[in-house]
Amino acid sequence: MVPCLRALCAFLIIASSFWPWSAQAEDSWHANLGVTSDYVWRGLSLTDGSAAVSGGLEFVSANNFYAGGWISNTKQGTKGVNSSELDLYLGISGVNKGTGYDLGLIHYRYPQSEDLNFEEYYITLMIEDFTIKMSDSYEEGNYLEGSIRTKLKINTKRDAALSFHLGRYIRDEGENYVDARVSLHVDELSLSLSDTDLGTSEPTNKTMKFYVSWDRVFDF
Repeated sequence: MVPCLRALCAFLIIASSFWPWSAQAEDSWHANLGVTSDYVWRGLSLTDGSAAVSGGLEFVSANNFYAGGWISNTKQGTKGVNSSELDLYLGISGVNKGTGYDLGLIHYRYPQSEDLNFEEYYITLMIEDFTIKMSDSYEEGNYLEGSIRTKLKINTKRDAALSFHLGRYIRDEGENYVDARVSLHVDELSLSLSDTDLGTSEPTNKTMKFYVSWDRVFDF
């Protein structure tokens, strides 16, 4: 873990003991289901422009600790075999008067191509509609991203918003790059346009990507 990320994690763990972060009334379970015309992750298509179906399950404790799992199809793999992606994660988060944090550990697993597996530590800071997140991996490198989301008053019966994302991926192997995305969200539907500044080393990810996504969360 990079020194600044380690220091921030230590600070937030200590701060979470003293700062009056809001907590849930009781433990809860959440499930999610999603469909997208292109599984784009950090500006790169993990399905080569094809559709993906995903789902997950998460437990959140009353004191803001959480753990969960998420799975999706991909076209990532070795030896000509496409593998599904299984993410397992745990962490702690808190919110107080429009300010929040989230820190944790995630394990990316590709059951049919185990040599692609890796882990990341991450920390997220949130101030109102602005979010900044840093992820660090011993195997892959580190990724710094920022996003802002603003609500749109299109129709009182619809929950509409516009979001902007900018990220910088410094990779241990492969070309470093910047990615950007703009998305229109209307209820559970999102329309996104994503691009990177990758050069000729990864021609399949040079083109701008437009994709449609639908996500739903189920609370138990």
